[in-house]
Amino acid sequence: MPKTLGETIREYREAQRPALSQAALADKMGVSRASVNMWEMSKATPGESRIRVLMRLLKADPTDFRPWLTIDAVETYPALRPDSDTKGVPLLRSKPAPMNMKGVDFVVVGDDVVTRVQLPPRLAARTDLRAVSVTTSVMEPKFQPNDVIVVASSRQPQVGDFVLVTLDPMANGGFVGPVKPVILRRLIGKKTGKLSLGQLKPPKNQDVALKDIEAVEVVLLTASPDVL
Repeated sequence: MPKTLGETIREYREAQRPALSQAALADKMGVSRASVNMWEMSKATPGESRIRVLMRLLKADPTDFRPWLTIDAVETYPALRPDSDTKGVPLLRSKPAPMNMKGVDFVVVGDDVVTRVQLPPRLAARTDLRAVSVTTSVMEPKFQPNDVIVVASSRQPQVGDFVLVTLDPMANGGFVGPVKPVILRRLIGKKTGKLSLGQLKPPKNQDVALKDIEAVEVVLLTASPDVL
């Protein structure tokens, strides 16, 4: 018989070293101990955003929680770790978008490498990747502020992919140089001269003209930044 979500949470919590009590987990989650107890007894179910936080805190295998996640088009990697090797993928600095940049989630400073991070072995040899820290909440629960995403520039985006869209800086505040305005969305359609993009929070769709887009990168994985 498949495990319940409550059983999965309890098993991961009890496996932590040093030991992690319900009260300690509740404190890390910002909820009451009674809430954690109700989850583990299957008398209540945490929302998807809280399940994602639980996965991080408990260093869980994402596949164990997949039955309770409704959006799973991007691989979840437990943690990205600093990599002193210059071959590690660069993690670029992200900042909130200036007020004069309308319709922009955040900006990425292309020449400001915070650190380099290790990737899963299957991606380690790729040269078309970069990592970016998310600073927007409009794609919760899939991506949350401070999540790290790894994006690929060489893969052709397909409908259903989560994408990081770099907008033409001259059309968004007149910025030049390494500061690039970006939006994080799901690609929901392609039209003549446009891309149709979907936002999760609040749910809404938008069309962006190809002439206003500098680049579209596919999100390959998302990871906890806790160790960075």
